[in-house]
Amino acid sequence: MLSEKQKIKCPKCGEDISIDDVLTHQIEKKIKRDFEAIQKAKELEFAQKSQELSRQAAQILETKKEIDTLVASKLSAQLNIERIKLYKDAKSEIEKELAGKTALLEEQLKEKEIKLDQANQQE
Repeated sequence: MLSEKQKIKCPKCGEDISIDDVLTHQIEKKIKRDFEAIQKAKELEFAQKSQELSRQAAQILETKKEIDTLVASKLSAQLNIERIKLYKDAKSEIEKELAGKTALLEEQLKEKEIKLDQANQQE
């Protein structure tokens, strides 16, 4: 009996219609509508998540640019501080060296003046 299809007559045209076929068709349509609704909802959710990820990526890129700018600025400031320190250290070393040479030259000049005075007195 399961293999027998139950049939009814169409009230409009009088043709025999299989109830199983009608029910199958209706169930298929309902499942297809439900699936399409779920698919559209998933696609919408995917699009929203994609937009959110794009927004976050843009925000991360902007933050990275800000960080790079800040790092470059701080690095430049630190380099300037180091340059000034090196300049001052070098200047101090040169001044010490020049002071030592000047003192030595002044001492040699005094010795030569003394010798010159002695030589002048002997003449």
